[in-house]
Amino acid sequence: MSLIARNVRYSAIGPQGRVEILQGVDLNATKGQLLGLCGPNGAGKSTLLRALGGLIPVNGDISLLGQSLGSYGVRRLARQIAYMHQDTQVPFGFTARQIVAMGRHPYRGAFGGFSSADEEAVDQAMALSACAEHAQKQITRLSGGERQRVMLARALAQDTPALLLDEPASSQDVRLAHQVFALAARLASQGKLVIAVAHDLRVAAAYCHRILLLAQGQVVEVGAPRQALTEENLARAFGIRGRVFDNPAGQWDYYLEEG
Repeated sequence: MSLIARNVRYSAIGPQGRVEILQGVDLNATKGQLLGLCGPNGAGKSTLLRALGGLIPVNGDISLLGQSLGSYGVRRLARQIAYMHQDTQVPFGFTARQIVAMGRHPYRGAFGGFSSADEEAVDQAMALSACAEHAQKQITRLSGGERQRVMLARALAQDTPALLLDEPASSQDVRLAHQVFALAARLASQGKLVIAVAHDLRVAAAYCHRILLLAQGQVVEVGAPRQALTEENLARAFGIRGRVFDNPAGQWDYYLEEG
């Protein structure tokens, strides 16, 4: 399983005219590794993830398993890539379990029922994302963090070789944020291709095997956390003066200097 992007470009019309959101991005993701997409707000992280999921048209080349992403039909692509949206709002009162079950649609025919395998996949996904206790609750009555875990479960229930997660822990507390990325890393180690947008650099460094650092739609660096998250790269991407060090647990860490 490989997902490769070459010279990917994307622009959109804004208040000030056309804006270049992605400017020649290259990416090579393979199974067995968790790739984190990091960078400041507006860097193009979510746009890149949507492009990799085939959700927006872009200039450049994106291939999955050596085949152009555009050549995949909708159902075939949905059996290869599961995408977790950043937006967790649902306007209708489905139960959490009904939302998660939507992840099984790529495997069902027009009149197909819900099989025992589908039921098992839903149960397992809800257990993995720690939302099983909310199964029968209406999604509109859940908190932002609870909805986010339900949306993660829906992506997991899709049971695809590739998993794209857009800020999967943005609404989680510290403990659950670590659990979400630990799960993503474990799934990658078990053979999935996993790409996740991450804002918390400490969490990304702790769990991601590789990090692609973006700024203004361009790749600043890609590599292991200590290679990508250097003091120089933090300055280039975020415009900050930061000091990088190993904390007492032996993990990558940083602090900001004054001034």
